[in-house]
Amino acid sequence: MKTKNLLSLLLIAVVLIFASCKKDDPSPLTKDQAVTALTTIDNGYATDVTDLAATQGHQVADVLDGMNLPFGSLPQKSSANAQTFLKEQKDILVESALSKRIVGGTPDFEFVPGTYTYEKSTNSFTKTLSTPTDKMVLLFPFPISNANNNATLTIYDYQSTTLLNSSVPTQLKGKIEIGGQTIWTIVATAAYSNLVNYNYNIVTTFGKFVSTRQFSINISNTQITSTALDELKKDGAIVYQFSSNGVYKPSQTSFTADVNAKIIVKNIEIRIEFTFDFNTYQNVTDPNTIEKISVYTTDGAKVGDVKLVKVENSWIPYIFFNNGESKPVSEYFHNLLEFIGGCMESLYYNPNGK
Repeated sequence: MKTKNLLSLLLIAVVLIFASCKKDDPSPLTKDQAVTALTTIDNGYATDVTDLAATQGHQVADVLDGMNLPFGSLPQKSSANAQTFLKEQKDILVESALSKRIVGGTPDFEFVPGTYTYEKSTNSFTKTLSTPTDKMVLLFPFPISNANNNATLTIYDYQSTTLLNSSVPTQLKGKIEIGGQTIWTIVATAAYSNLVNYNYNIVTTFGKFVSTRQFSINISNTQITSTALDELKKDGAIVYQFSSNGVYKPSQTSFTADVNAKIIVKNIEIRIEFTFDFNTYQNVTDPNTIEKISVYTTDGAKVGDVKLVKVENSWIPYIFFNNGESKPVSEYFHNLLEFIGGCMESLYYNPNGK
């Protein structure tokens, strides 16, 4: 009897194991299922972008972006950061003037505590008080047509370090308030071994949305390694997430790149692999030989593969479904094409500056 019970338990265990394996390895989607999944996330993404642009935090940050802020003479973002992350699209990426100026460290950033008042005639800020002594408080109008400076940007908990006789920020916090209500916050940290080996993390919160941006780069005598993350969540759920890691190896005759990346939009995951030589990749006759792109649902069901098809003189991305049929990606992605295109373009960034 004991042996029989033991065998029964083993049989149940085997059934459970196979059932769990089947659940963890979902079947590839049919073409109809794939089309439904692709069009659903495209429409959902468009809705989220509209909601994002409508948040008061986004609108106020956009107003600040058009003002001459009192942070000193600031350079543009370095090419590494500009290319590693997405193109600046104000309706997609929420970046205030403040967050743009701390990305990757800005040697000319000048933190001078006090109170600053916006002057419409010059579109700039004038320091009106030397207090507070540990914060920068900027008073400005919102909307810009408002007669009074009813909005406040406060920069606080600022810390920095010195590299090559320049001050670079290692920590910064900020918040925007209107009528005593906080509508936008930012928390940024950075660590530097030197000006070319560093990492940073920036978290921006506004309404239902939280934006996280991370980047690290390390340059040695033999290779360059980098990782990047750009993520937007709404009510805790992913709107999009773009992550990548690359290993770049320069030599006298070549400069190779091995890049792996992932783009998640809602419940669709695009997996990307690139292997190429910067010295020769522009001469490649078939780009499909240096890149591999596959599309899955986030629970692991394969949607299809993306390949570039030459139509007349242009390479057009097509999705090849699991049954072998194919269609241009543009038939399903209307709102997402520019976003994904920006992600893909950034992966060809050459950190060697060539």
